[in-house]
Amino acid sequence: MATIAMVTVVLLLMGGSFVVLAIVFQWIVGLVKLGRHVEVPSAHGNGDQPGDLEAQTPDPKPQNPNHA
Repeated sequence: MATIAMVTVVLLLMGGSFVVLAIVFQWIVGLVKLGRHVEVPSAHGNGDQPGDLEAQTPDPKPQNPNHA
């Protein structure tokens, strides 16, 4: 994280605007969130998709008994 902070400071010193800082900050936050989310689903054996699969799975199951 210290390296990322140094890069951000260097970008600002080189004339980087607040927009650049915001983009870098969002990128850093995205990496941190991605790192945290990858660890949790990996226990389930899936990547970023398990949340989507879990959201889609309950829908067909209740519909099938209703139609039957």
